[in-house]
Amino acid sequence: MHMRLVFALANFFVITCAQGISSANSPPSLAAVVPREISSTSIPPCVLQCLTQAAQAADCGMMDRTCACTNALFQRTSLSCIQSGCLPLDQATATILQEEQCRTVSSAMNPTTQTVPASTTSPNVAIAMNIGKAAGLALLLYEHILTWQEEVQYIWRQSTWLIKISFLISRYFALAGHIVNVVYSSPPFLQRLNGNCLPWFKFQMAVPMVLLFNMEFIMMTRVYALYNCRLWVGVTLGIWYLFCRAYNAWSLPIAFSQIETDIHCVPRRTPDNSRWFCLLVVLNQAIFWYLGYWKYRSAVRDGWSNHPLIRLVIRDNSLAFLLLAGLLTTTSQYDFYVKQQGHVVFCILTCVLSIIPCRMVLNTRSFKYETHSDIEHAQLSTVVATGIF
Repeated sequence: MHMRLVFALANFFVITCAQGISSANSPPSLAAVVPREISSTSIPPCVLQCLTQAAQAADCGMMDRTCACTNALFQRTSLSCIQSGCLPLDQATATILQEEQCRTVSSAMNPTTQTVPASTTSPNVAIAMNIGKAAGLALLLYEHILTWQEEVQYIWRQSTWLIKISFLISRYFALAGHIVNVVYSSPPFLQRLNGNCLPWFKFQMAVPMVLLFNMEFIMMTRVYALYNCRLWVGVTLGIWYLFCRAYNAWSLPIAFSQIETDIHCVPRRTPDNSRWFCLLVVLNQAIFWYLGYWKYRSAVRDGWSNHPLIRLVIRDNSLAFLLLAGLLTTTSQYDFYVKQQGHVVFCILTCVLSIIPCRMVLNTRSFKYETHSDIEHAQLSTVVATGIF
């Protein structure tokens, strides 16, 4: 069982009580509870205040080690208080003390489970998080270099303001957000956060959400144009798009309230509603793919299915559907067994949600300006003539 940082907070409570009783000529058995190297430690005032409040809220006895180490209310109250009011050094000290003071309680409750201290696992996860984000940043920069010439030619020189804004979000907003995450995940900045990781996590969640909204808008517009800009298609897709954004606006505050992190800002678990978010993303991708495939079947019946533009849209939609469905399914399984995925999913999602829409826009724009064949069908001419992505 992975022992939590809150176990260490319980240690402070037990140690402090034991010190107070020992100073009042307590029996020798109480002094034996406190290790020699800990009994002489000066307990920070902020920690004392937090543990006192937690003990009163959870109704834990002064020497009830089991209650202090396992009571959920005590853990939540003390953890929230100490993360918001105590220095990183105090939190690190608590992490070291956790194994010493709650080992017996944990072993008694789970005799066959090996306890892994958070002080040894969390730094490793934090290092993996830093390496993964640096690798993701390198991937985005490499993609930028590969497509720079096409970007200048087809986006900045020959496109409407709507296309430029959308591409700016997909490429440069993602790049800026990833750079910020790489910087803030470094040890110096994590120490400055003082355990208050919620604002940073809000930013981490906001970046892929904005990229997702932008990508779905691009795909929705392409499908709308592919259907000859029919009114009922545009209205239906627009209403569904607004419904999805309303659900995201409702679910995000709930997800923020469920975030729990350790002193390294590594999430302990994923918010419960994240599974519904993943399901909605996969559903939207399935809808876009099906609408493109249905248009392709109509083209087969009418005899123009070999046109490169219809194949381009089908290829892009299929690739987006397979990548996102595979990614979210894999991370869901990872979260089911490991119970942590925040250090993985943000980095991967940012990269995928940046590269896919950029490629979609570049593919369509390059087709428009490089093709030399005449468009004979009104359905396809709409896509090219309107200049929509």
